[in-house]
Amino acid sequence: MIGVLIVIAVCLVGGFVTGGITAHAGSVVVSGLDGGDAVITDSNGNVVSNGTDLGKWDNYTLDYDWSIPDGEAIKDGDTVMVTFPPTAVGRRDVTFPLYDDNGQQIGTFSIKEGESTGTITFNGALANTTKDRKGSLQFYVKGSAESNNVDLDWGINKVGWVAERNPDGSPAKLTWNIAFNPNSSKMDKAVITDSLGPGQTYIPGSVHAQTGSYDSNGFFTSDGGTITPEINTMGSTLTFTFSNVTTAVNMTYQTTPEVSGTGGTWKNNASLNGQSVGSRIVWGGSGTGNGGSDQQVGEVILKKTAAANGEVLAGAVYELQDATGKVIKSDLVTDAEGIIKVDGLAAGDYQFVETTPPAGFELSKTPIPFTIKDGQTAAVTVAAEDIRENSGSEGGGTPENPGGVTPPTNPENPGTETPVNPENPENPENPGTETPTNPESPQNPEKPTKPTKPVNPVKPVKPVKPIKPIKPTKPGTTTHRPGSSVIYPAGSGSQQPVAGGAGAYTTSGSGNGGHAGAVSGQPAGSGNGAGAGSGQYVGKTLPQTGERSTRPATWIGVALLLASGFGFVALKRKD
Repeated sequence: MIGVLIVIAVCLVGGFVTGGITAHAGSVVVSGLDGGDAVITDSNGNVVSNGTDLGKWDNYTLDYDWSIPDGEAIKDGDTVMVTFPPTAVGRRDVTFPLYDDNGQQIGTFSIKEGESTGTITFNGALANTTKDRKGSLQFYVKGSAESNNVDLDWGINKVGWVAERNPDGSPAKLTWNIAFNPNSSKMDKAVITDSLGPGQTYIPGSVHAQTGSYDSNGFFTSDGGTITPEINTMGSTLTFTFSNVTTAVNMTYQTTPEVSGTGGTWKNNASLNGQSVGSRIVWGGSGTGNGGSDQQVGEVILKKTAAANGEVLAGAVYELQDATGKVIKSDLVTDAEGIIKVDGLAAGDYQFVETTPPAGFELSKTPIPFTIKDGQTAAVTVAAEDIRENSGSEGGGTPENPGGVTPPTNPENPGTETPVNPENPENPENPGTETPTNPESPQNPEKPTKPTKPVNPVKPVKPVKPIKPIKPTKPGTTTHRPGSSVIYPAGSGSQQPVAGGAGAYTTSGSGNGGHAGAVSGQPAGSGNGAGAGSGQYVGKTLPQTGERSTRPATWIGVALLLASGFGFVALKRKD
């Protein structure tokens, strides 16, 4: 018993312990992704020394070149951490893919707003590589350093941000913010010229300008008022003319960006009274990665022909897919010799799938599989065939004259025999030259034989009348009480016969009953049940389900009575 309890305890403890274990993806050793490895540039494209405090009002570009040591294994789900330079943090949550030179995704990079590290997560694309694994990574951050010396002599300033996003996270609207006259100087007229960078379109009616003031920390406080400028647009240049300006002004307007790829940059420059300022809005990022292998790559050659005669077919278009159906190469076209060649294939299973057939032929929807084996040097060859349109079989020529087929003989003049003269055909009603004889008179049918008179059946023998049973003697004066056993003295003749033939059956509401004629020698049909509410079954009707006829039992009972009677008589004679 103690041993059983110990086993149960061990199992429970083991369950609790193992239940808390979680599998984690492995980490890959990668160089070039530390904070000191980043190249930093500001919004104007100027390189910023690594280690410089990055102001919180500006955004910066970080560029890394990374590599993985030869022989380091990479598997699906492996991760590597990317560290940012000091005071650089994520602008917002961003995730974007990394691709190799063939456009195949090798992993993703993700960054969280306000954090100072990011993560590359590899998929299985580089799992078969063993050397020359390297790539690049570019994304955007903002500074987090506070400025200790904030002054209000900047005249004009400009920043921007993503205002609205599409369902996929890409920017839908950009907001540009221009601030000027931070000291609330009196200006009779202020003219701001704004040049939009490429890839964006001004949204009319989106201008909104507030009046207010800036504090010593550089924050704008609205006084609740607004000011409306005169707006003039000429291509990508916007001109805003303000009159009678006496406060600081904080103006915004919006543009619609053009989006492509996994990241983007939109720039904007503004000027006031000879002073210029630039800004940019950034989104996403980009990354690359490639790898080599000690494996030898293989080559495949596809040859396209007509199904029937082997005619070379040019102009067939194919896709090359991997075993899962993912397209690796598309728009592969058979040349004048019906050939497609693809090299540089790593070991694995592939298939060709026809997307466009040659002119005049039906499209074949059946994939053509093949396998490149590791270390294989010889090219793999596969054959592909198409069937000509509207043709169950082909001869290689035109439909009117399929090649290689001998024209049929003239059906109107088969062979060299002279045909029978059709103008004098034999009369089908009078074939040949013989005169038919008169048919013989039919014989009268024979008179049918008179059937034999059937023999009368033998009259059945009349059954013997049964011997009348001996009348039983009158029973004694013994009174029978319900529930007690009735004892008949030997030779008293009190054994009761069972009535046969028309016997009725009575049932008693009190549970006591018997066959008619079986109680105190009453005649058949006169027996009553012992209690009120007795029901009777009339023998003239069919038996109910489960009942059986009592006739055989009756005759057996009669025979037993007769035998008992004769025995009784014989016993008396001996006495």
